[in-house]
Amino acid sequence: MKILHYNILNGCRKEPERLAQLGAWLRTEAADLVAFNELNGWTSETLASAAATWGYDYAHVMELHSQHHLGVIARDPFQIVAEIDEGFHHGLLDVRCSGLRLLITHLTPVSAVDRHREAELLAERVGGIAGPAILIGDLNTLSPLDAPWYETIDARTELSSAPPLRRKFLSPDDAIDYGPMQCLLDAGLIDAGAQQQVRHSVPTPFNKDPMHAVLLRLDYALANSAAAGGIQWVCIRHGEEVDSLSDHYPLEVVWDSPAGS
Repeated sequence: MKILHYNILNGCRKEPERLAQLGAWLRTEAADLVAFNELNGWTSETLASAAATWGYDYAHVMELHSQHHLGVIARDPFQIVAEIDEGFHHGLLDVRCSGLRLLITHLTPVSAVDRHREAELLAERVGGIAGPAILIGDLNTLSPLDAPWYETIDARTELSSAPPLRRKFLSPDDAIDYGPMQCLLDAGLIDAGAQQQVRHSVPTPFNKDPMHAVLLRLDYALANSAAAGGIQWVCIRHGEEVDSLSDHYPLEVVWDSPAGS
């Protein structure tokens, strides 16, 4: 089962050329399921119409007060387990597809303190799932497993250079705040992409967002113990074909159901 996660930057509905390029790329990739962040301006109906031209028969959008909607398209039917808005800056979309629970989220960009509260809610929810589950999305947070990389590029200095960056990523003493991700790791989730050679998912050449001022890994697939054994491949996809599609690079996960699950 090939899964893609993509934060597509404000939905790109008002940018028909970029949307057409995105659709062409999705057709070429032929994933089984695609999870989206920032489906601004989309509804389930409009996404279903577009998805049909990309090769997908099933689609759903969780419309959010933030307008940065969550969504999913798939080749096979899926079940919406829950749509959770309370406690999240954006939201949490919990779906079941092909024996896997996929929890799609987009955590708050405001501060690490706010994300820590969201991480606690996620840890509680994933902890209540007995079968295989993967938490996927733009988590807007930094991982302690990437600490050597951030030390190498001296990320802390750049992140302390502007108040919004400092608030988003640093602790009051100007250290990188790994607390939200550590909360998820302490809950037993496994960072399936921690061994990637190319680690950053932002920025891209398309849009160097001021909040993406350093090479950062913000997009993750975190698996519970029941799902981890089935993960065959995780990769942040880089290359010319995706350099101009969003301010984030897409994340690819290949998952096969472990025997007996």
